[in-house]
Amino acid sequence: MIDEVQTRMQGAIEHLKGELAQIRTGRATPTLVSDVLIDAYNSKMMVKELAGITTPEPTVLLISPWDKSVITNIVGGIVKANIGLNPTIDGDIIRVIIPALTTERRDQLIKQMHQLLEKYRVEVRQIRHEFIEMLR
Repeated sequence: MIDEVQTRMQGAIEHLKGELAQIRTGRATPTLVSDVLIDAYNSKMMVKELAGITTPEPTVLLISPWDKSVITNIVGGIVKANIGLNPTIDGDIIRVIIPALTTERRDQLIKQMHQLLEKYRVEVRQIRHEFIEMLR
């Protein structure tokens, strides 16, 4: 029973880590775009399923689609995701330059992080509450 509670709490923490990794901090990381959903091949697919993502420089992401026919779909999906990135097509690759954070954007990110933290605090509290109820 305790193992189940630990597993559920650890799962909540791992989800939080994953969501925090996707927040843009001014530094290029593949996780910024890897889970963005793209309309391709008559279904929704993640960028990481359609292309390789590399970071040749601290502020640049290069997305190399395995099938060149989905380049415009990937660009459109990233723009539609509204994550503050502006991808450009450069031949057979997509280049995403990560802009420097403004004070306004930094404040938005802080607010977003606080909301995420509160969401997962509530989730962990709920798990703990359920465990206490099972013990009674």
